[in-house]
Amino acid sequence: MPNTYTISVTNQSGNTQQYALFNEPPKVTANVDPKVWVNAVKVVPVGPGSTAKFTITSQYYGYVGSSDGKPGQDNVAVSVAATKPMTLGSKALDGTATPGDTWNMDVISGAPQFTTKGNSTGKLGAFCINTAPGTDKNNFSFQSAQENGWVIGLGKIVNGEELAAATIVPQPNCAYQVQPVNIWYITYGDYQSGQVCNFEMTGLTKATVDFTSGTSNAKVVHSAGGQITTQV
Repeated sequence: MPNTYTISVTNQSGNTQQYALFNEPPKVTANVDPKVWVNAVKVVPVGPGSTAKFTITSQYYGYVGSSDGKPGQDNVAVSVAATKPMTLGSKALDGTATPGDTWNMDVISGAPQFTTKGNSTGKLGAFCINTAPGTDKNNFSFQSAQENGWVIGLGKIVNGEELAAATIVPQPNCAYQVQPVNIWYITYGDYQSGQVCNFEMTGLTKATVDFTSGTSNAKVVHSAGGQITTQV
């Protein structure tokens, strides 16, 4: 696996554009039915005839942070407070399984935080975030998480910044298995980095970059005719 993946975006549309990078939503399972929100991971303005570059590290992260509103509402963005590098569960050629990393999360002094690294319980291709039980001390409930903007999720480093790729409003006493997918999308429009988006990827006008095929570099072109396409 390469250490980094690169997507260059060339703007031939004739106008300044805001290009947004999205990640395919991870597969998330838990002992509840989790809602996974996609984030506009990184947004870059690009002038006519210019090119922007998104450099994505191969390392996956779990993150805790806060949102400035309830995910699902308009113009809600996420701020990352802390991240932990996560090794995904894997299987050797002889069939030996190695579980993925697990980190425990609690609410301390009104803020979601990673506390301790737990026993590795991540399933194949996944890592795990264990949330603490709700108590009178931490006041942790799904309702309080919604009201206070407490979030967890999948993080990535893009262009040197720790950023949210997918967001979950956590429930207490849950084990969230997070299985990332190395497929990315480039679209354009009025987005901000960290924005929590309430739509399906299928509804976007976008270029798709599938790094699961083995490539580590891709070129996206936004043509004068308004088409945005991938040229690997």
